[in-house]
Amino acid sequence: MNAGAAAALAGEGFRIVDAQQPVERARAVKSDEELECIRSSLRATERAVARLRDALTPGLTEQQLWSVLHQAIIAQGGDYVETRLLNSGERTNPWFQETSDRVIEPNELVALDTDVVGCFGYYADFSRTFHAGPDEPTPHQRELYAVAHEQIHHNMSVIEPGLTFREYSERAWDIPQEYEANRYYLSAHGVGMTGEYPYLYHRRDYAHAGYDGVLEPNMTICVESFIGHEAGGEGVKLEQHCLVTDTGLEVLSQFPFEPSLLPGTSPSRTDLRIVAPAPRAPSPNDSAAHVVTVDLREARGRERDVRVAVASGATAIELVVTGADWSDQQASKIALRRMADPARDERVPVTVTVDVTSLDDVALVVVGHLARQLRLTAVRLVGAADDHARALIREGADSQIEVILSGRAPGPARR
Repeated sequence: MNAGAAAALAGEGFRIVDAQQPVERARAVKSDEELECIRSSLRATERAVARLRDALTPGLTEQQLWSVLHQAIIAQGGDYVETRLLNSGERTNPWFQETSDRVIEPNELVALDTDVVGCFGYYADFSRTFHAGPDEPTPHQRELYAVAHEQIHHNMSVIEPGLTFREYSERAWDIPQEYEANRYYLSAHGVGMTGEYPYLYHRRDYAHAGYDGVLEPNMTICVESFIGHEAGGEGVKLEQHCLVTDTGLEVLSQFPFEPSLLPGTSPSRTDLRIVAPAPRAPSPNDSAAHVVTVDLREARGRERDVRVAVASGATAIELVVTGADWSDQQASKIALRRMADPARDERVPVTVTVDVTSLDDVALVVVGHLARQLRLTAVRLVGAADDHARALIREGADSQIEVILSGRAPGPARR
């Protein structure tokens, strides 16, 4: 409303107030129709990003490459692109440097944040970092990418309905000290027709910048990561556009991560079992059942073993769980999701094997509940596994998860 209109209304006795807060709160929770618009905008943007990725060649300027995205968005009926956040080489760090006439050099990183106001005026907001080739990425480039990948996947695993903004900040991933100075200013943020309420801050920023509130079903949230050393050099920008559901989180942005920047490359495909101490990268010569040990109490960082397995061609991942305190649902969910996400990102089925010998009825229902939340393929029961245990797992999973009895062992009947 302009000043003249406000003055005229005030002159007629109307009281003019700032509507920003109630409007932003109302916009934060999306209707089913809005979610359809968002999904349509994301699919169109993903097609545009695919064209940009295909066009990426050393020798292009940043502006020439970004124009591929812009043309594809407009051709599909999108409204406009709000920013021009594409950069290359050392211009990737710090973040927020828009496109220039800089020529992309061989083997550099190229980072993109879509910021597309797409179909029906709804935002499609995800970020990817690419490798220009023609050679393989350096170990340092892969390390930056792995750290950013871990950050967004950990923070996505934290989000669930009913979580307060303060609780999110306390549980969010701790940025390593060497990357703190150049961190993205938000850990996550709302999104709808632009970047919107709520803003979720890093733990170290919450006291002076944050505010409290509650995450609700049908909020759409973008989870952010920028990893770049404070001394300079290249950086990696990743971001996922997500939906808070009744039970957890759904990732709406489906554009794949850069395969060459994830650890491990091999054209062969083998089966892999991840069992529970010393990590070992799989070899193409491994047998169909390759064993790596994982204790959920020490799961942080171990998702890289799963990434290596998937990149090396694993057709299935089996997590044999030890060290889990099923009474602590949040900790168990975070640890399980941390291990399962790298496989599920690539649509590799994940089975969790649980020794039920010492689990009571409540813990068995919790296992099924977590399996459903994490969209696991199956739960395999070993130890004192019986039909009663299977029924309780299925109760928790709402009958959506295959429950397999394996290695029956005699034991007292459960009550």
